Amino acid sequence: MDIWTYINFDRATRANREKAAFWMLAHLDRLPELMSALQQQDSVYNVKAAYVLEMMAIKNFETISEVLPKLAIQLNQYKSDSLQRALLHIMTLWLAPVEVTRGLDKKTREALTEHCFDKLIGNPEAAVAVQAHAMSCLFYLSRVNSWITEPLKAILIKKMPHQRPGFCARARSILKNLNQ
Repeated sequence: MDIWTYINFDRATRANREKAAFWMLAHLDRLPELMSALQQQDSVYNVKAAYVLEMMAIKNFETISEVLPKLAIQLNQYKSDSLQRALLHIMTLWLAPVEVTRGLDKKTREALTEHCFDKLIGNPEAAVAVQAHAMSCLFYLSRVNSWITEPLKAILIKKMPHQRPGFCARARSILKNLNQ
């Protein structure tokens, strides 16, 4: 049976996303199908797959940790802000423990770093939530790659006067942490 029989929803309410995530967590053997749906560009299901994966990460992070290195390297394939927001939120959750960030291979760290800087510099019209998660990822990566700190500070300071309140709040928090 197709996983969408069990996890499809019309509205992406938290309750609907949680219900779908709990079903997936109870049927982890179906995770490859969810990841396959995520790969389908311009599909009705790829954004829903990202939402379900995000909720799975919130509820039980370890269950999806094996797919994250590959997902991190493929982030630039996803164009929609909805996909980017969900996937970068997962990356933020993943990178928060310093042991995880230290344990990443060079290729994964470089792909994440490049992607997140691109979201802040190369894609100024990206949604605030996408940019906020990109900032957080870069902060976590800066604990391992100290060279990230100065360019990140400069970008945030330069962009803050022209940004929305959500961006500024996250930027202030990141800057405070970078200056400690």
